[in-house]
Amino acid sequence: MWLSDCPVPASVRVLGVHVDDDVRSRIAELGLRPGALLRVTQHAAFGGIVVAAAGCRLAVDAATAHRVAVRPVPAR
Repeated sequence: MWLSDCPVPASVRVLGVHVDDDVRSRIAELGLRPGALLRVTQHAAFGGIVVAAAGCRLAVDAATAHRVAVRPVPAR
């Protein structure tokens, strides 16, 4: 499943980020990396998605959201 396909609200774990190395390292610094737990909070008007990760909110553009592989995490 891709991050772009996630409903609001949803909790997901990142399986992989399939982007160029320079982009991957930058978004990893922001908390979007394999193993990270994300909470999808909003679908943005520009086609992207807003997630909460590591205590902050990130807006991810549509092209990047289509390249982030995730799996749903059951609610606790």
